[in-house]
Amino acid sequence: MVVVAASGGSGMAAAAAPARLETVGTFAQPVAVTAPAGDRARVFVVERRGLVRIVRDGRTLRRPFADLSRQVVRPHGPETVDQRGLFSLAFAPDYARSGLLYAFFVDRRGHLRVDGLQRDPRDPDRIDPRRRRTVIDLGRVSLQHHGGQLQFGPDGMLWISTGQDDEPASSRDLRSLHGKLLRIDPRGGRVERPYRVPADNPYLATTTLPGDAPADVPAARPEIAARGLRNPWRFSFDRPSGLLLIGDVGDTAFEEVDALPVKRALGADFGWDRVEGRERRGGGTIPGYVAPAIVHRHSRQWCAVVGGLVVRDPRLPRLAGSYLYGDVCSGWLWAARLDRAGRAHGDRRLALRVPYLVSFGTDGRGRVYAVSLSGAVVRLVG
Repeated sequence: MVVVAASGGSGMAAAAAPARLETVGTFAQPVAVTAPAGDRARVFVVERRGLVRIVRDGRTLRRPFADLSRQVVRPHGPETVDQRGLFSLAFAPDYARSGLLYAFFVDRRGHLRVDGLQRDPRDPDRIDPRRRRTVIDLGRVSLQHHGGQLQFGPDGMLWISTGQDDEPASSRDLRSLHGKLLRIDPRGGRVERPYRVPADNPYLATTTLPGDAPADVPAARPEIAARGLRNPWRFSFDRPSGLLLIGDVGDTAFEEVDALPVKRALGADFGWDRVEGRERRGGGTIPGYVAPAIVHRHSRQWCAVVGGLVVRDPRLPRLAGSYLYGDVCSGWLWAARLDRAGRAHGDRRLALRVPYLVSFGTDGRGRVYAVSLSGAVVRLVG
């Protein structure tokens, strides 16, 4: 991967490159990179078609860690039209002991769902294909705007980002799980709901389980942690600062990054579809509204923001503490400083570019990666 010097396009001069990009491998439509906490040897690359590959000590293993291709839908047409597939993977905080992990994808029926997986007790480089279960089924979805991120928060709960699914009103509707951040305990629950809803979720006390309420009584879904998102494709937690950071893909005018302390996230409302960027699209008050920390107007450089992460790799001193993010269309990497309240300062474009940028991630050492849907996975090197 070549480091591209900044030139033209956005009307803003790029900051000098604080790092270089080193190619880790080339894959079939990779969409995410992750690793279990403490794993210093392996990097896990998620491919959209349903495979999860392992890169160990710089070498891609021939046999996949997980093969979900029989469960994952086969997208039809270009990615701008059909955005379905396998989106992300999250290892349980106690993965080293439990071997539990979770996958987020659209299945062959067109349903958006999260499945629980189990490491093979005989082979740490494979999952046990017989021990897979559906944790949450979000129902049939359209071709676009599904969200797609799984992250375990500092609270130990599994957070799930979902998009509006081409129904803008769903982002505000508390009866819908779309256009939201969901928060669940994937280990709890019972047969009819194989997960537990945390007792401090903001809508738990005023709801009944879907199906339990009379048909004429609207019921908020207790899994909802926050609402008002259009398409939160990627989000992250930064434990040192206590921030939750969300890249929310816009509609026709703006791309935005939302940032707020995790403790303020429960019950937060990010405004869509009554606000895009910082511009109101409707009247009335929005209780719990959180204005975006960063906004970019649509252009050839900005069409779909890719939320990133705060760099904590000590080998990248010039980026240390900066929030790293970008956009699919331009591929340029951007960086900004965020204070503990989520306010952004010094937003700047870097002289680093990853064509068809779709994701950022870290490994067990805290090293930072960027992913191109066209195939390359690169690591930022100081």
